Amino acid sequence: MREDNQLLHETKSMLEEQLDTAHHKVEKGREAESELLRVKAQLETMQEDKDADRKKIQELVEEVAMLQMDHKRSLNESVSLGAELEIAKTLTSPC
Repeated sequence: MREDNQLLHETKSMLEEQLDTAHHKVEKGREAESELLRVKAQLETMQEDKDADRKKIQELVEEVAMLQMDHKRSLNESVSLGAELEIAKTLTSPC
């Protein structure tokens, strides 16, 4: 009987250790799942930021293209006005 009690006690201790280990693994699993959800949310936010940045870059590229065209038009207009001014000077200057 004493041996049976000793065996039962050892079995109980072993099962309690296994239960503690299982609880620890479950807790680690919950922590990992929580971290995974946090990282997924962070990834989604980063993707949204990336999309917004990409859109802003496209808008800026379009704006730069428009400004370059305006600049070119202004330069052409300046050249044209300069030529007209030279013609006007020539026509109004005494010969």
